Amino acid sequence: MAQPIKSEFKKEGTLQAIKVEVAGRTYPVLIQPSEEKEIRTIVEEINTKIYFFQEKYPKNDLQDAVAMAYLAFAAQVNNEKNYFTPANEAELNARLEALNSITEKAINK
Repeated sequence: MAQPIKSEFKKEGTLQAIKVEVAGRTYPVLIQPSEEKEIRTIVEEINTKIYFFQEKYPKNDLQDAVAMAYLAFAAQVNNEKNYFTPANEAELNARLEALNSITEKAINK
């Protein structure tokens, strides 16, 4: 996943430096080139959550909105992590196969 830029990493040929904006501040990040779309999507989701909390609690400052957004994002990731367990692997595989079947039928129409 993305790492803050450190001078010793700038020499790495496989990493790409990008800038992302979170809560109005720009941050340099080193990523694998294949991660850029995913990183930018995550940044967009974080900024959307920050904006949501700014609108919902207008008397709170930006730092509060950032903290609540990151807490909400972490809770979402934790819930998803807990959902994908070996115990429900068969159910997940069945759902994925059904989704794959539906997608193939839609594509082949």
